[in-house]
Amino acid sequence: MTNTTQNEPKYEPLKVALYLRVSSDEQVQKYGLPMQREALEALIKSKGTYPDGVTPKYVFAGEQYVYSEEGVSGTVVQHERPAFARMIEDIQFADPNNKPFDVIAVYKIDRLARRLRILLNIISFFEEYEIKLISANESIDTNTPFG
Repeated sequence: MTNTTQNEPKYEPLKVALYLRVSSDEQVQKYGLPMQREALEALIKSKGTYPDGVTPKYVFAGEQYVYSEEGVSGTVVQHERPAFARMIEDIQFADPNNKPFDVIAVYKIDRLARRLRILLNIISFFEEYEIKLISANESIDTNTPFG
């Protein structure tokens, strides 16, 4: 008698950190931090499960990996944003074999950056550390070939 469970693949959920940002009162009215977080939590759940039907593809990495900025412009370089700087440190100083998270989720790509140069620098940094990026409102998921 053979044990078929030995040949079944082992699935590991990707751990997701959240990056939330608003810079003005107008943005707070449109898409405040609680609304952004709710949308990102729904996005994580919407990713479903692996073929085993049990293991989720994405899981929330934990409260310590919610990077929230209020009153900070997306035109400011990432190192000058307090929460973003903390995220960079969490990525850079993590054990490469036990990263705190695999994915950064944003409500909209403009929450990450409002200037193309800054956005490209951020994406390059994420790629260097093998961190994926997903957006709740754009078809961006760097964990997939089409993302």
